[in-house]
Amino acid sequence: MKDRWVPVASSTVVGAAALLATGLAVAGHATAVVVLVAASAVLAASLRWPDCGLSAVVLTAVLLPFAVLPVDFGLKPSLLNVAMSLVLVRWAVAAIRGELEPVHLFSVAPVLLFALLFTAAVFWGFNFETPSAFEVRKTAEYLMGLMLFPVALTTLTTARRIRIVVNALAVGGTVAALAALFLYFVPQTAAAGILGSLTVFDYPEGHAALRYINDNPLEAMRAIGLSTDPNLLGAGCVLTAAVLLPFLFRWQSPTAQIAACLALAVVAAATYLTYSRNALLAIGTIGLFLAVFRHRILLPAGGALALLLVLLPQTQGYVQRLAEGLMGRDLATRMRLTEYANALEIVREWPWTGIGFFGPPGVDLEMGVSMVYLAVASMMGVPALLLFCGILLAPLLQFQGTPWRGHPLEPWVLGLAGAVIGLVMTGIFDHFYVNLLYPHMSALYWLLLGTCTAALRLVRSDHGVAKTA
Repeated sequence: MKDRWVPVASSTVVGAAALLATGLAVAGHATAVVVLVAASAVLAASLRWPDCGLSAVVLTAVLLPFAVLPVDFGLKPSLLNVAMSLVLVRWAVAAIRGELEPVHLFSVAPVLLFALLFTAAVFWGFNFETPSAFEVRKTAEYLMGLMLFPVALTTLTTARRIRIVVNALAVGGTVAALAALFLYFVPQTAAAGILGSLTVFDYPEGHAALRYINDNPLEAMRAIGLSTDPNLLGAGCVLTAAVLLPFLFRWQSPTAQIAACLALAVVAAATYLTYSRNALLAIGTIGLFLAVFRHRILLPAGGALALLLVLLPQTQGYVQRLAEGLMGRDLATRMRLTEYANALEIVREWPWTGIGFFGPPGVDLEMGVSMVYLAVASMMGVPALLLFCGILLAPLLQFQGTPWRGHPLEPWVLGLAGAVIGLVMTGIFDHFYVNLLYPHMSALYWLLLGTCTAALRLVRSDHGVAKTA
C-alpha cells in the first residue's frame, strides 16, 4: 500500500522510453534503441529498489556519462539527470514517510555545510561574471550529485545493498574498460563509426572523438571508451581497480578470484592505453595501501610489475613520458605548473571566498586548474578547501578505527577505502570532482564517500551487536 506510487512511476518511465525508442527505430538509430531500452529497464528498477537506484547512477556514470536524451523540453536531460532525479525523488518520499535509517547529524553536517558553501560561491561568482543557462544547469547537477552522500548514508543500511552498489561499479567499470579496448583496437574508421552512432545522444561525431597524446594525430592514440576523454576513462579505471583488487584474495570464493583477475587485466590494459600518468600512480598507491593494511603479497607483486614496466622495450615510451612529467619537462606538465601559479594568485587575493565558478575577475587571471584542491580553494576559498579535505579524509580515519578484519563485508570495505585513496590521488593532478562540466565524476565522488561511510558504520554496528551478545 505504502509504495503504490512505485509501479505507476516505473510504468511511466518504461512507457516514455518505449515511445522514444519507437521513434528512434523509425529514424534508423538501432544502437540508440538498444541503449535506451537497457537504460529504461535499469531506471525503472531504480524506482522499485533503492540500491538499484544508486547502482543505476553508478552504471550511467561509468558507461554513458555524457548521454543526453534525444528530446528537447527547452533543455535536454541527460541519462544521469534522470537517474539522479529518480533516486532523489524516491529518497525524498521515503524521508517524508519516515522510512529512512536515522543517522547522527554529525555524519551529514559537514557535507550539508559544504553544499551551503558551494551555493554561496555560486552566488558570489555573479560579482565577476553572469552565468549562462548551461552553467546554471551544471551547478544544479553538481548539487544533485552532492546529495547522493546523504542518500547513500541513509539508504545503504544492509550488507546486501552495499554489495550491490559496489558490484555495480566493478561490473560497469570493467565493461567500460572492455569497450575502450574494443574501440582502441578496431580500425580507427570503425571506431569513429561506432562513436558516430551515438551522436543521437550528443556524443562527438566521427574522428573528432578520437584522442591522441598531446592532441597530435602523429603520436599514439589514447583509449577513451565512451568517456570521450582518456583522463576521465583513467579515473574511472582507478575506482574500478580499487574495488576489484581485494577480491583477488577472497580465498573462500575461487570464482570471485578468477572473475576479479580477468576484470583487473581488462582494467589494467585500458588504464595503460589511456596514457594517463595520474591513473597509473593512483592505482599504484591503492595497491600500496592494500598491501600495508591487509595483503602484504601486493608489495612484491607490485614491485615486479613496476620492474617490468621499466625494463620491457614495449613500455619505454610510457616510462619516458612518466619521467618527463615527474620532472616537469613535457608540455602538459608545464601547462599544469602555469595553472598552479594562476590558482595560487587567486587564492592569495581571495583566500576566504574564492572567485566562484563562472569567470575570472580580470583579464590577468584565468579559470581552471588541474588539481581538485587548488580548484576548490580558488573557486570557494580556503575554509571550503579545509572542509572538503576533512570530508574526503574522514572515511580513511574511520577505516583505521573500524574492526573490518574477518567481517563478511571485508573485501567490499577494503575496496571502498581503496576507492577513497583513488579519489585522493587523482585529485592531485586532475579536477574532475569539482569541475561543473563532469557531473558524473562529482556524482561518483560523493556517492562513493557516502557508501564507504555507510559500510564502515554497518561494520561497527555489527561488531557492537556481536560484542554485547
